[in-house]
Amino acid sequence: MDNFISDNDPIYETLDRLYDEDKFDEIIAAVKAVPRKQWSNKLWFRIIGAYNNTGRFGDSIQELQGIFPRCRSHEDLARYWYQRGYILYKTDHELAAQHLYERGLAADPDDTLELKTEISDCIAIVAEDFQKLANISERAMMTLKKHCVSSMGKIKYRVSDEEFALRLAYLPAIRHIPNTKYGLGFDDFLKKFPDDEKRIVRAFLKNNFGVVDKKSLDELLNGKLSYNLTSVMHNVCAQAAGSPDFDASALDQNGRELFGDFTLFLSYIIKFLPIRGGVTAWDLSEKIGFARNAYACDVISEKDYCEAVNKYMDIAKQCFSDFDEYLTSLVLGSGMFMFLEDNRSVKSAIKYIDTVMPLVLQGDVPDIMWNR
Repeated sequence: MDNFISDNDPIYETLDRLYDEDKFDEIIAAVKAVPRKQWSNKLWFRIIGAYNNTGRFGDSIQELQGIFPRCRSHEDLARYWYQRGYILYKTDHELAAQHLYERGLAADPDDTLELKTEISDCIAIVAEDFQKLANISERAMMTLKKHCVSSMGKIKYRVSDEEFALRLAYLPAIRHIPNTKYGLGFDDFLKKFPDDEKRIVRAFLKNNFGVVDKKSLDELLNGKLSYNLTSVMHNVCAQAAGSPDFDASALDQNGRELFGDFTLFLSYIIKFLPIRGGVTAWDLSEKIGFARNAYACDVISEKDYCEAVNKYMDIAKQCFSDFDEYLTSLVLGSGMFMFLEDNRSVKSAIKYIDTVMPLVLQGDVPDIMWNR
């Protein structure tokens, strides 16, 4: 028989007083003084709330995972989703928090936790963030167009396909893999990492992306959602046009939320994207970069590397007519990538665009002809 502490136990008078005095560390200590086997859900939620109020979100998540199987009542389910949503809200993931608050409201339509207010706050913040996203996307498009097209009056120089491909993978070329001295740069299409760094890069690719050979590289490049934004964008556009590529009703709740959030994100940037290219440049840049790093540390052969690069380069030539289009696609695609990677945080997407933009402007593409 369960021997949980009573919901009317005098400990709650102490916890209420400590809460009113903002003494959350003392709440944690008081709850921990009770043997865990005696924790009722009411008491368990008190320590979860205290962890949240002190910013100890890792501890809170761990406790939420523990209590979830015991949340059977409407009230407990609502509180569970509220506490999880609170963590997201406090870490600038308001869109994801909104969905969890909505789950809490669905669990308890009487709304004893006043989740409708939380949802309204999230909606207002997200709307403001999306408007900021639209503004920065427009500025990026205009700046890159001016940056690349303003030099049209002078003669641009042509580069080889190999040099052109390295410009397509601009971000990976300047990216610094941890514990290596330099990025691969632009001076040599077949450049290899120094022998003492190849092991480091191989471990990096294996531990972070599961890449150990050509097969696993292909699985990453073809299977990872964040490097196939083009196909997701196509799905969204097809759905909006009334000719869907898949049955959206077959998605589970997480899938429906993700697809809806992606659609919302895209609606704020789509008019600034190249018509044919969309966000394809992000996919191509990253894929060429992965192939180059894998070749440079001897994970794949030169033949496999060249075949991959030629394929992606051909796609770029089909989708874009100049570097201003490509770089706009790359920069806005980077924001979409971060939006997905960081649990649909619009703030993170904006911050990443702000980070990528100056890096892109440092390149030499305004002086280079687009290879046909």
